Amino acid sequence: MKRILFLLFLQVSVLYSYAQLPTGKQTDEMKQMIAELKKEITTLEDEIKTAEKEDPDAVASMKTQLNTYKTMLAAFDKSSATAAKPKPATPAVKKTLPQTLLPIVKVHLNGPVVAPIAAQAKDHLFWYKGKKINDSTLVTTKKTVVQYSRKRLMLIIEPDEKKDTIFVAIAKRIAKGEEAKRELIDRFDKMKNGFIYYPYLENTLVIYDDLTKRYSEAMKNTISFKDPLPNMPAPKKSNTPARLAKGPNSFDPNMFAEDAPDSIPDVLENISRLLDEAEKELKQLPSIENFLAPPRSEVGMCATCDTGLYNRQERAISLWMERYNEQENRIAEKAASAGHVAGLLDLSMDIQERVTSILLQLLHRGTEKNRILFDRYGNDIHYFNVIAPVMLGTERQLQLLGVSDESNPDAASLLAGKMYSVYKKHYDEQVAAKNHDFVLDMPRHLGVERQLQLLGSEKVFGDIFGDLMSYNRFALTMEIDFVWQQDGDGKLQRRATGSMETKEKIYVWLYPDSCRYRIMAHGTDLNNKKFGDITLPMKVNGGIKTVREQNDQLKDYPYTGAPEYSFRLPDCKINFCDNGPDTLFLALIGGNEEVAARAQGDMQNIAKAYTIDMLGFASQALINEDAAGMMQGTQDAGNQILNTISGFMQQAPPENTLDKIKTQYTGYMEMDNQRKLLENAYSTKKARIMFNANNRSTVLTDTYLDTKRKMENEVEIKKGLFHLRMVHEPKQ
Repeated sequence: MKRILFLLFLQVSVLYSYAQLPTGKQTDEMKQMIAELKKEITTLEDEIKTAEKEDPDAVASMKTQLNTYKTMLAAFDKSSATAAKPKPATPAVKKTLPQTLLPIVKVHLNGPVVAPIAAQAKDHLFWYKGKKINDSTLVTTKKTVVQYSRKRLMLIIEPDEKKDTIFVAIAKRIAKGEEAKRELIDRFDKMKNGFIYYPYLENTLVIYDDLTKRYSEAMKNTISFKDPLPNMPAPKKSNTPARLAKGPNSFDPNMFAEDAPDSIPDVLENISRLLDEAEKELKQLPSIENFLAPPRSEVGMCATCDTGLYNRQERAISLWMERYNEQENRIAEKAASAGHVAGLLDLSMDIQERVTSILLQLLHRGTEKNRILFDRYGNDIHYFNVIAPVMLGTERQLQLLGVSDESNPDAASLLAGKMYSVYKKHYDEQVAAKNHDFVLDMPRHLGVERQLQLLGSEKVFGDIFGDLMSYNRFALTMEIDFVWQQDGDGKLQRRATGSMETKEKIYVWLYPDSCRYRIMAHGTDLNNKKFGDITLPMKVNGGIKTVREQNDQLKDYPYTGAPEYSFRLPDCKINFCDNGPDTLFLALIGGNEEVAARAQGDMQNIAKAYTIDMLGFASQALINEDAAGMMQGTQDAGNQILNTISGFMQQAPPENTLDKIKTQYTGYMEMDNQRKLLENAYSTKKARIMFNANNRSTVLTDTYLDTKRKMENEVEIKKGLFHLRMVHEPKQ
């Protein structure tokens, strides 16, 4: 019994620590634990002195307990002293983040641009017509500015910003990507228990970056050329300095050799051949209805948290986007190369008209192809990550080519409206279907919210965090029924039975741990955690202790002890992502304030009553059978935990808010993992329940475990039946 009480005391000590850390604060509970530890140490030292004379065999075990108590006291005193010391001022958390690059390349000009009238638009820059500002820059009658960068072999097209409202607005939102990430981080930081969602935050930031990359590609306002055609005239070899162009990205149309006229026909022949090939391949393109289906993006926490799966999906999307218009892009490259060389050599505009015709046909084909894509997959949330950037990219290219000088407001609004309605409908359906994996996938919901922001939609899903916490509520109930028995001399010596059940429903919620979930009491404040947040109040239904008395007769003592005990909230690992077993781990049963208040009196009457000893008998249904290994394991685990507690007090302050959230999360999980080492050390292997969590079901689990087994000293757990049930009961 002393060993059981020692373990219970150690458990309570660690649970108090676990409930409060990592905070660096000296709590009332910690002060109480220090006082109780000092009292226990004094009592145990006196008992050791007595045992050295009367029971030498018990001294070694008692000294082990004493060393553990002293280690605990040293750790708590050190932590308390550290907490009491005034800490140096914590440096302000850095808020500055690098700015995301604007996906739109700006045209460099010295002054304002004035659109020419039709009579002034006599110049050409490649296939664009308007008035030249300098040798490398032209403005059209619609005030679209086109500039050629010779160094980068690139055309920069800048439509009138007053007419380019949609694409410019999206580009500006993209450019504020780091600001959006900072706002997201602050949302997590300010919400209750925000740090425990760190895996969600980490995954959401990855989604933000991928969306930035994908939408930036769709918004770009440049056309890149490959190297000039073969057989292009060689640059002029002359001591005469080249004529200086007026623009910063300018080129000199006279850069080619004047003394090589025979090479021009060769260039014209190559250009003609290239355009002939492009026109022929354009006619041979397959039907616009024949394209590869886009990769299906899996949704749900299983797809989001699995880094390997997520990266494979992203690579599949990137590969598909390349292949979707691969043939069309190859034709466009040929046409653009021909137009590039013709423009550099200031050749006939007939060439540019052919180039424009090919590019327009390709873009109109792309528009029709996208319409079919949208009709086929636009009502499925698994494809929006692909569809939206592709459709926007085509609209953007039509605008840059001059087909439409105004951005199409319907493109973004259509996509945003469709995305919202389809996703909201699917979300509501999954809530009704109890699809916990999808509904609890916060990164996915925040990713869709980010896409709606980029598209300029004012539609929102409401309070995502609040809605998820309301949904994320499960009622936990547990029943315990045990029969402990000890024989001797071939007959029954003692038997203890007991039955307990949770006093009422205990509401818990699932919080993320990689691709798994753990459980925590609903409403817990992790910054002010109480002992009651990590225990289940169990009411005693009854029990009988049977003892063989000195007259060799068996006598029954009905239970008359405390009406309630506390059971450690079971550890739970739930994974909706595979068919492997989920686990529940049961720890020792402990007391509460009422049990502690009456413990001394109950212990004095234990021989003639059934009271606090029920705690010991019930706990043996879960205790480790290997007594020696248990004592050493609990001491090692306890010391490791207490060193961790002390280490938390010495941590350097985080440099930014994200680091702060990460530090809090990793600290909490480290403390929790080490606490489990202790519980594993003193618990039987049978304390682990294997089950399959039911996704898409109201009943998450309804599980039984019987820890019946034989122990040392002819002790046998005849029955150690635990019944645990978790039912989805969202908060209304």
